[in-house]
Amino acid sequence: MPFSTHVSRSLAVTVVVIAVCLMAGMPHMTQACECTYTPTLAEQVASADVVFAGIVTDTWDPEASCPPNDLMTTFTPTIRWKGSLDSTVQVYQDCGCAWSNFAVGETFIVFAWNMTRDDQPVLWTQLCALNTWYDPNIVAQMPSPVSPVPTEPQTWGRVKTLYR
Repeated sequence: MPFSTHVSRSLAVTVVVIAVCLMAGMPHMTQACECTYTPTLAEQVASADVVFAGIVTDTWDPEASCPPNDLMTTFTPTIRWKGSLDSTVQVYQDCGCAWSNFAVGETFIVFAWNMTRDDQPVLWTQLCALNTWYDPNIVAQMPSPVSPVPTEPQTWGRVKTLYR
């Protein structure tokens, strides 16, 4: 075997070994999605802008690849603990680290934060939020619900009706 061929193969093997060693030492994508701190229920309620229970009416398929935009789940709210809600609520998540348990027809407790997306206000949740299936034991630990659900807009006509 000529010397140059031996050097080329040795160099190629060395490059492959170094690449494998570097990849083994690199943090995996899942590490970026790990929660380093789990808040208490009281801390999560205090930090979230919007807290509600709602029935999922539409969501993304967790088996499918990520859509070009962020993931969106649509809810019909049934209980409101904090924040303003419409009759339907859309909550976004980052495709890379999404909580993938939302399922159409099921009721969940959702913790969301006010954010902007394409210069529009949106609600955002994330993997480390305490989002969970509706559980009466968790509801019993929550503050008293706020009525009405959804939030009714305050208008002068409503004020007139109240004071007649």
